[in-house]
Amino acid sequence: MKKYNILIVHAHWNNRGDEAAIRAMVDSLKEKLPIEKIRIMIMSEEINYFPYEEIELIPDFPSKRMYYIDAFLNVITFGRFSLTKRGRAFLKAVKESDLVIHAHGGPSIGDLYGGRSFDLLYLYRLFVIEICNKKPLFFYAPSIGPFNGKIKNLIRKLILKKAKLIVIREQISADYLKEQMGLNCYVTFDSVLQNKIPENYVNKYKGQREFSKIWDMVNKERVVGVTITDLRWHSKYVSNVELQEMIINSLVKVSQYLVKKDYRILLIPQIFNKDYEKIEKDLLCKIQKINDEKIYILPLNIDSFGIQMVVSRLFSVIGMRSHSVLFAVKGRTPFISIPYEHKMEGFLNELELRELMIRVEEISSEKIIDKFEYIENNYNSIKNRLEIKVPMLMEKSKKTTDLILESIKNLE
Repeated sequence: MKKYNILIVHAHWNNRGDEAAIRAMVDSLKEKLPIEKIRIMIMSEEINYFPYEEIELIPDFPSKRMYYIDAFLNVITFGRFSLTKRGRAFLKAVKESDLVIHAHGGPSIGDLYGGRSFDLLYLYRLFVIEICNKKPLFFYAPSIGPFNGKIKNLIRKLILKKAKLIVIREQISADYLKEQMGLNCYVTFDSVLQNKIPENYVNKYKGQREFSKIWDMVNKERVVGVTITDLRWHSKYVSNVELQEMIINSLVKVSQYLVKKDYRILLIPQIFNKDYEKIEKDLLCKIQKINDEKIYILPLNIDSFGIQMVVSRLFSVIGMRSHSVLFAVKGRTPFISIPYEHKMEGFLNELELRELMIRVEEISSEKIIDKFEYIENNYNSIKNRLEIKVPMLMEKSKKTTDLILESIKNLE
């Protein structure tokens, strides 16, 4: 049987949600496909750790303006020429691959993040892969869209219609693709849902005093997990100072409310590289100062699998980060979702639990507390709904790899 050299592009990292999804995807591919070698392009300059020694990491290209001229040369020479070491590494990885997979992730192709240059860098890489090198491309259940602008959409459609298989993780993205681009796709679910974390996984952390204390607490006390971001890093919200202040003030008031009701709070960091200092640390510390005897911050070194085990023991989760809500769903833990992108809204539509969602533009302490009281009053019924739904979600998430495997067989 042929063994495949696989290149995975557009893999985001340094965020516990992205880590969990990439690991679930890689483990599934390794289980079901005959693989000779995997290379991954991670969209980050700094990679603190990567749990697969056998996988070759290739640098993000182009990552800075200094590489844009080289990328342009790649295009006009149809992938034959590069001036830089990074560019040559990318072209080599493409040429030596049998198939290429666009990794799970947020809507990097579409209007949300691109700015004036829209999603041109992502499309450039796919152009080199599909058109210059004629490599089969598969989308492993990212979100996508929305798509606006005639010229932009002509370029996007030129690239996307050549993909061998597009699998999307929620229906809203699929609707954008169909209605705005005229392209069809399959809909499964986020890859993080498909793998089961071993019960004994947390044993690797039990030698750490701080974690052992938290693990004991989540197994004995009523603990509410919280993930927070003020969205200063997000292109859509970077200038919305009023919303940023509303997010912080709302979570502070909610935390005060929970402490008065004798809940413990576990703040769960999502960033695990140097960006933690500028994106999350101050927010988490501000909330912890409310009552450092009842509010804890999970140690930064607890990986995404460990976090999933912790979340499965919580009373509930208040999640601004999408994957913290997915971790809660997977662990059958009731949650409040505060999404800032359509990727989570689409998932909650399928889960039929939109009543547990507050759009970030509508955030307030009153609304969060109302939702929390709803969870308290309907706790068992919500748990039961999750128990019924989650096995189906897990099976549908697994179908992403099955669809790729079937498509590969059809190519042979």
